Amino acid sequence: DPLWSRGLGDVYKRQALLLWATRMVRTGVMRAYGSQLRRFLGSATKNTVSSFGMGIGMAGILQSSTATALLTVAFASKGLIAIAPALAVMLGADVGSTLVVQVLSLDISWLSPVLILIGLISFTTRPTMTLRHLGRVFIGLGLMLLSLKLVVAASEPMRDSETLQNILVPLSQEPVIAVILAALITWITHSSVAMVLLIMSLTVAGVVPMALGFTLVLGANVGAGIVPFALTMGETPVGRRIPLGNLLFRVGGVLLILPFMTILSPYISEISGGDLGRQIANFHTAFNIILALVFLPLVGVMTKLMERALPDRPGEASDLKPKYLDEAVVNTPTVAVACATRELLRLADVVESMLGKVIDVFATNDPVLLSEVSKLDDQVDELHEAIKLYLTQVSKNKLNQEDSARCVELIAFTTNLEHIGDIIDKNLLE
Repeated sequence: DPLWSRGLGDVYKRQALLLWATRMVRTGVMRAYGSQLRRFLGSATKNTVSSFGMGIGMAGILQSSTATALLTVAFASKGLIAIAPALAVMLGADVGSTLVVQVLSLDISWLSPVLILIGLISFTTRPTMTLRHLGRVFIGLGLMLLSLKLVVAASEPMRDSETLQNILVPLSQEPVIAVILAALITWITHSSVAMVLLIMSLTVAGVVPMALGFTLVLGANVGAGIVPFALTMGETPVGRRIPLGNLLFRVGGVLLILPFMTILSPYISEISGGDLGRQIANFHTAFNIILALVFLPLVGVMTKLMERALPDRPGEASDLKPKYLDEAVVNTPTVAVACATRELLRLADVVESMLGKVIDVFATNDPVLLSEVSKLDDQVDELHEAIKLYLTQVSKNKLNQEDSARCVELIAFTTNLEHIGDIIDKNLLE
């Protein structure tokens, strides 16, 4: 089917631009204000309500509930946020990401060249590093608006495609399959915002029927919960409880509302008026608000459930492994350097402990204590290697002079500490 193949190819190209633009906005914000956002997240999670509000703000700024989830998991893994407030942050982030869709559903495509021009000036003139990163944000926003307009234009010829109709008719009659398909696509693209915007564009172009569009939005919300869950599979049980709890919230909400979609669809369309794009955006927002109202009082119950499902296993957290090297912020040099500094202080504590114990070994000739000092050297070697690799990753970014000098200092200091550990282990102990 020429209409199908050509139209689908054009839509994929525009979707790739939309995904890239979304990533530009997220990385720009993190590089400009990453450390401040992390500090605010840590200070505003004292209770459920403030945590929920913080989640809305974080996801709205980062344009990604996934990015908010990764930051929250990093804090929870270090014991800086309890599980219940962290789940409240995630419910807020789900609502916050819908606000981005609401703004982009407005007819503001005329802003695209203005934002790109402002961003280009800020990015190329480089008055300060912060303005340079904000320039990236403006360029990303402009490209997002442009890509949405291009997706609508590219998908219009697909309305007459027989192949597409043969796919959509069964999907409309099988809502469970439609939800699963949308969830998988969202997981692959790693962006629920981009997926909902694509559904909105295809609905406006008349390619996707409105009722099916609502069902696909439910699938996109499930997929948005799968993304952080999959990305944190290697975390400790504490870190994995948050994305799993959030995924269960989303799946539970979809299971509750899916049987009533045929009843609710006409009312949603009537409330939103004739604007097809607004109907998709309003349904997406309404679903997440209802999700928050239903499950926010239940975060304590979900916390207990997650503690049973993912219990702490004795001895799982090895002292040999780094605790503060957060891979999620490796592209944000200022925050990443702070993480490496904290890990380096931990390494210095281990080396100091080695030196203190080796003096006791000289005094007592205790073979058990001697063995402990030797094991500490293994920890020094492990942390030294991890810090060096982490800072090497950080240095691949375009660093300002201060961050670049700091990375060199930290690597040199780490190397010196590792040398001290070797002298204690291979010379003093002998």
